[in-house]
Amino acid sequence: MFHHIAPLPKSNLGNYISLWTTPRTFESRLKYLKKHNYHTISLTELYLWKRHKIKLPPNPIVLTADDGYGDIYTVAFPLLKKYHAKMTIFLTTAYIGARGHLSWPEIWTMKESNLVEVGSHTITHPNLAMLYSYSPKRCWEEIINSKLYLEQNLHTKINFLSYPYGKYNKAIEKMVKKAGYLGAVSTEAGNNHPYTDEFSLRRWRVRSLPPKRITF
Repeated sequence: MFHHIAPLPKSNLGNYISLWTTPRTFESRLKYLKKHNYHTISLTELYLWKRHKIKLPPNPIVLTADDGYGDIYTVAFPLLKKYHAKMTIFLTTAYIGARGHLSWPEIWTMKESNLVEVGSHTITHPNLAMLYSYSPKRCWEEIINSKLYLEQNLHTKINFLSYPYGKYNKAIEKMVKKAGYLGAVSTEAGNNHPYTDEFSLRRWRVRSLPPKRITF
């Protein structure tokens, strides 16, 4: 799981610094995967394998990025092409084209490369579990309308959703299934297995933390 792939900001962002992975760290991961015969796949390919419809290459692994920051195109995408690696990106649709976020032409370019699969990260990035507690209707709209909006603009099926902040519950899972998604990813750390629920897939966060300051 990635978010920003860019040099660490100089300003103090507190816990938000965990959203940053430096280009150097990102490329080192891609080098490692290639050297050790790992093969990147999309989440849809993982789903099709679980349904016994396709075979996967040796040592398959899924790379994902949340939020749709612009550096996914300017920094990560050239490296994905360099190492011929696939990634699934989850877009918050209200932010497409906003400052610091991906534009439609950039999203289209990555999609057409066949290296990038697009998924939904809802419309406005709410805590779905909290939102459901007082407005199930709005929760449903975030889940279904983000999917429809992406499908209409990209002319492709949107098969996976990433839960904002990793927050969800069984009621949210039912909504995601009803909306027609094939699965969803959380922020819970851990490995996935053939019996893992497709609507609560785990991920490992990759980040580059700044060096600790030494005080005397």
